[in-house]
Amino acid sequence: MKEINLIPGDLLYLIRWNHRRILLTSLLGLTILIFFSWVVISGVSSHYRGVIREDMKKLSAMKQEQAESEELLGRLAAASDDSERLRKAASAVNDFSSGRVHWSDIIGELTAGDFEGMWFQQFRVSAAGENEGKQIEIEGFTLDSGSISRLMAHLEESPRFDRVILREGKADNIAGTPVYGFSVECKVVK
Repeated sequence: MKEINLIPGDLLYLIRWNHRRILLTSLLGLTILIFFSWVVISGVSSHYRGVIREDMKKLSAMKQEQAESEELLGRLAAASDDSERLRKAASAVNDFSSGRVHWSDIIGELTAGDFEGMWFQQFRVSAAGENEGKQIEIEGFTLDSGSISRLMAHLEESPRFDRVILREGKADNIAGTPVYGFSVECKVVK
């Protein structure tokens, strides 16, 4: 074995040499560690990128299916509304052909007009005669006589009623307020 003469100059040389050797060994190990970490991270990230792409495709397909389902539900709701309207129309045609009168139709027709200050007291339905349909009599009060003429004009314009006649019109007082009583008769058109 070789002896080393440890003089201060040689000692400094050895320290520097060992320091460089230790530094190079550490850097080599650190470089290898960084390289393998980069390989692992890039492999994992590419894996997750692929998973994310697949999930985005699935999400896009699910959104498209949801839009198609909503469109089908809208069509189904529209078809349901159409069938309900057809059912009501068929019922109305059946009722009309059998001579039945629905109060909801009559009241709907009356509320379609502007009859402010008018009170209806009584509605009566009677048979007008064979093959002539039903006769309706409407009685009530109004604050002005012009409302009676508007009611009659509204009934005459309606395709549902025919032969509108004012049976009675009289001035009266209710609790000190002047009112006009009326009785209007009309025929329901088949």
